[in-house]
Amino acid sequence: MFVQLNKSESLTEFQDALIDISPVKYYILGPDLPDAIGNYWAESDTYPPYETKPFELFLSSNDRLEQSDTDTTSGTVTYSYDPADPVPTTGGNTIYSIPCGPRDQTPLYTRKDIVSFNSDPFPDGLFICGKLSVNLYVSSDAIDTDFTAKLVDVYPDPDNRNMLIQDGIIRMRWRDSRTTPSLMIIGTVYPITVDLWSICYVLNPGHALRLDISSSNYPRFDVNPNTGLPINETSVNVTATNNVYFGGTYPSKIIIDKPIDQSILKPVVVQPEPEPEPGSDPGTEPEPKPDDSSAMSLIINVCLMMVMVVIVCLLS
Repeated sequence: MFVQLNKSESLTEFQDALIDISPVKYYILGPDLPDAIGNYWAESDTYPPYETKPFELFLSSNDRLEQSDTDTTSGTVTYSYDPADPVPTTGGNTIYSIPCGPRDQTPLYTRKDIVSFNSDPFPDGLFICGKLSVNLYVSSDAIDTDFTAKLVDVYPDPDNRNMLIQDGIIRMRWRDSRTTPSLMIIGTVYPITVDLWSICYVLNPGHALRLDISSSNYPRFDVNPNTGLPINETSVNVTATNNVYFGGTYPSKIIIDKPIDQSILKPVVVQPEPEPEPGSDPGTEPEPKPDDSSAMSLIINVCLMMVMVVIVCLLS
């Protein structure tokens, strides 16, 4: 939405309004539920806007995510990735497929090429703001393949949705360098990091986290044929058997930037309306103040449009 400057507003007034704007404006996401915490714009003088500490969830047996590596049990999960039948893109940070954004992943869970790990519900919720990444230990019987990761908000009963928070991918030939490919040795276990970018998100009280791992997310990411050949030089696909290791010497985990200040999760106390002064007419509304915020509104809208253009360029 755009607004017009009042004709009476000068360039000096415009510049003065610009000085008053916070340098960082960001959006705090949350569940699409009535009375949910989150889903509003916020401002800060610095970025990141919060002092954070790493919050880790470790992969464990029985499809579990544990908050301590001492609680994990070692194991391996194995699945087959067929490039001819990739996992369809369902939401995410993409403008190339519809629908985008936070979408329910539940319809995908009938597939055999997605492995999932679940945390316990967070009774007090969890405020996330900053970087997200997934450290995995993996192997394959192919010389090249992909690994994807999705962080998901598990809604409690009776909603029972699994809404995407953020996702990412790594192509194994580029795990060490973006310019020099390095093919895999079949059966060798490799440590990798799947970058899930950054986000501010409020996991509301009673919700849990879920980590989905697979090897495709198409059409958001192109399909890896698993041959190790350049994409434009291959016409065949190889089905890969991929393994994810966890526990013990293979501490696969999610790393989340968790603000030290979690007060956003506390309920807001609504102050009662003040009693009218004696002798005043309760039905009389106060006289409206002159609207002198046009310049500020324009600047905010221009800044938001610039941010959207940068995001689109990064995703292109």
